[in-house]
Amino acid sequence: MSAPHAWRQRAACRGMGPEMFFPEPSDNHTPPAAREVCGRCEVSDECLDYALSIHTTHCFWGGVGPKDRRNIARSRREGARFSSPLEREPVRNFDAWASRASEEASA
Repeated sequence: MSAPHAWRQRAACRGMGPEMFFPEPSDNHTPPAAREVCGRCEVSDECLDYALSIHTTHCFWGGVGPKDRRNIARSRREGARFSSPLEREPVRNFDAWASRASEEASA
């Protein structure tokens, strides 16, 4: 594995099946099991940044679903500093963060 992706070796989800990270296409809410795994992961920010860099439109990366990643990407393109939910506050408050992030992105 190349050095830029070495963070994957430390991911809390390493070795887990992908099922919990691939919800129904219409579901943007982080499944509780994925939220718990991402919440204790030491590389969730790197994971989210990777997902944003490859413009993936599926799965949950760094505790963030596709719709919220689009909002984050749009905010970054517009020059706003939009941090991951894990950087702003503990993941146990993810639902509140996601709601606030959606409001900020649509403002």
